[in-house]
Amino acid sequence: MHGTRWAGVSLLVVAAGCGHKASNGASPAASVSATARGGAVDGGPVASATASHEGQRPPKPTPMAKVTPPNLPKLKAQQAHVAPPPHKPSKDESPCGTVWTGDEEIPLECATTAKSDSPLGAPAVALIPYDMLRTPKGSLPPTVDHRLDGFEGRTLAQGKANSCTAFSLASQINHAIGLWTGKPGDVSPMQIWARYHVGSDPTAANLGQSVASESDWPYDAARAAAWSSCKPGAPCLTDDEQKKLEALNKKGVAVLEQVERLPEDDTLFDVIQAKLAAGRDIGTAGKLPKGFKPVGDPGSKYIPEFTDVGPGAHAFTLTGYTHVDGERYFLIKNSWGEKWGDGGYAWIHQDSLRKIIHGGKVAIVDPIGLTGLRRHRHSGSAVTKCAEGHAPDSVDGACKPLCGDGGPRHGGYCGVTEDCAHGFVNVAGYCVLAAPSAKGTEPKTGIVYACAPSGCVYTVPKAVASCPAAECQKSCPAPDYRLGSGKRGLLCLE
Repeated sequence: MHGTRWAGVSLLVVAAGCGHKASNGASPAASVSATARGGAVDGGPVASATASHEGQRPPKPTPMAKVTPPNLPKLKAQQAHVAPPPHKPSKDESPCGTVWTGDEEIPLECATTAKSDSPLGAPAVALIPYDMLRTPKGSLPPTVDHRLDGFEGRTLAQGKANSCTAFSLASQINHAIGLWTGKPGDVSPMQIWARYHVGSDPTAANLGQSVASESDWPYDAARAAAWSSCKPGAPCLTDDEQKKLEALNKKGVAVLEQVERLPEDDTLFDVIQAKLAAGRDIGTAGKLPKGFKPVGDPGSKYIPEFTDVGPGAHAFTLTGYTHVDGERYFLIKNSWGEKWGDGGYAWIHQDSLRKIIHGGKVAIVDPIGLTGLRRHRHSGSAVTKCAEGHAPDSVDGACKPLCGDGGPRHGGYCGVTEDCAHGFVNVAGYCVLAAPSAKGTEPKTGIVYACAPSGCVYTVPKAVASCPAAECQKSCPAPDYRLGSGKRGLLCLE
C-alpha cells in the first residue's frame, strides 16, 4: 500500500490543569455509536470519582442507543469517480501538487519528508500482539460513528496551506479532551504547525509539548502557507511569532504525551475497527487521487472508487466504521471545511482506503490536574505480584480480590455485563467495549495475561519492561485492556 510513515496515528494526550500549563457536522448515520453505548463511550479509562467503591455495584449506565446505519452501496455499485477539472499549476504551488475537493484545489504534503519516530521519545507499543489478544469481531458493533459522541468538536478548515497534518492532530486532541471532560476541545492547529511547518509527521515536533487553545493563536492560512515555503535553515517565523510560540508552550490545555504505533501488517484494518469501537479517533495519512470529492445521498456521502494516486499526501482522521453486506467502510473527518461531504465528513470503502494508507501509529487521554472529569486515570505503574486470588486495582494499584469474572477491580468496582449490549461491560457507570475472556503467555517476553470482560491482569517477569521484582503485576480495565510500553513505562492501551 502507498502512503506516508504517519499513517494511523493514535495519540496519548494529557489534559492539562494546574500541573501543566463550530460545528461538528453531525449526521444521523450510524448504528451503535461509540458514545451512544452509555451516554459516553470510553475513549480512555472510566470512572469519575476518586473514592474507592469496594463491594459497590457500578452506577447504572444510560441505555444503549440504536441508530440507523448510513445508506452506502457495495463497492461495485458505487457512482463513478468524479474527475477534477483541468488545473493550471501556479509558480507558488506545493511541489507535490494539489487535490481537488469538489470546490477548490488544496495543496498536498510531500510524503517523502515524513519521519517515523520523534526524537523526544519512541512510540508506545503493545506488549501483547493484536493477533494474540483481541476482542472478537462478533462482539464489535456493526456501525460506530463518533459524531454521535458529541465530542468531535467543530469541523476545521486548513485553507490554501499544506498544513493538513496539524489539523488532523488537532482534531484528535479535540476529541480526546471531550472524552475526558464531556466537552470537545478546540486547540490551535496554528501552534501545532508552527513547531515543524513542513513534512508529514506532526508528532516529531509536538510529542511531549503542550497545546494551547485556538483562541490563543487563531489560524491564519496565509501565514501557515508562508512557513511551509521558507528555505531550509532560514528562520520561518517572525520574531513576534517565535515569541508567541514560546509563550504558548507554557499555556497549554493539553499535552501530547505519547503515541502508539499500529501494526503494519494484514491486521491493520481490524485493529483500526477495534480502536474505533473502543472510542478512539485515529489520525492517518497517505497519497490521494487527483480528485477527492464525495458523492451520494446527504448523510451518507462517500468517496467513490479510484485507481491511481498522485505524489502528494494528505492527513485526515478516522472517526467511525460501518458494514454493507460484508464490505467495510470507514468514516473520514477532513480539514476542508463544512462544504466537503457531510459537514466535513465522508465514508470511504476499505479497498479504497487500502490504496492510501499502509499502517502507522494510534489516541489515549490521560488527565493531569483537572477536576470534574468523566473518567479516572489508570494506576501509573506496576506493583509487586499480589497474593493468589488478588490483583492490582487498575485505578489505585492496591492489591484487591479479583472480581467474580476473574478480572481486576477499577476504583473498587467490578464490571457488570448484563447492564450493556453484547460485547460491552459496565465498568464504572458507562458501557464500554469488553475485554475478551482469555488466558495465555506471550512467548517472547514471558508476560502472562488473564482477561475477563472487566479487564486484564498482567504478570511481568523480572527485568521485562523495567520490572524490578521477581514478578510485577499491572491491571488494565476494559476497553484499555492491552498492556503496552512507552516512555513512561507500562501503560494500558485499548
